[in-house]
Amino acid sequence: MNISFDQMPSSARAWVYTANRILTPAESNLLMERLTPFLTEWSSHGTPLKASVQILDQSVVVIAVENGFEAASGCSIDKSVRILKDLEQELTVSMFDRLQILYKKEASAAAEVLPLPLFKDKLAAGEINAEGLIVNTQVATVGELKSELWKEVKDSWLARFLPSTAV
Repeated sequence: MNISFDQMPSSARAWVYTANRILTPAESNLLMERLTPFLTEWSSHGTPLKASVQILDQSVVVIAVENGFEAASGCSIDKSVRILKDLEQELTVSMFDRLQILYKKEASAAAEVLPLPLFKDKLAAGEINAEGLIVNTQVATVGELKSELWKEVKDSWLARFLPSTAV
């Protein structure tokens, strides 16, 4: 059963997928048009899941499930991945390539997608600094999503690529 993302409790399980490019409004609409009915029928071992989807910053797709209602099982998670894989094919976009870094210079800036080698080059050249923001795909709950979706480079796994003078 699909519910509004705003109704998801902070404890709800969240999965974060980043597109390897900024999505057009038409592509975002198509994702919502396909994912919303899927979530309405999504179930775990025959029991409906209370789920929701949200697209943030034109490239972050978040699916959430309220754990207190019915937890998603391995099979139900596989179904959500399958529909995302189908949508990837249809939109010619990747949502599973973790070597594409979604970056913002600051919170109010527009997001851009950079391949990891280019991101590292820009770090070395000083074009990206330690306070720049990247999407934290490791958030596990809606509560974490609200407070930790965007993380400073210096506090992320990418900190190891910062020049020693930048840390």
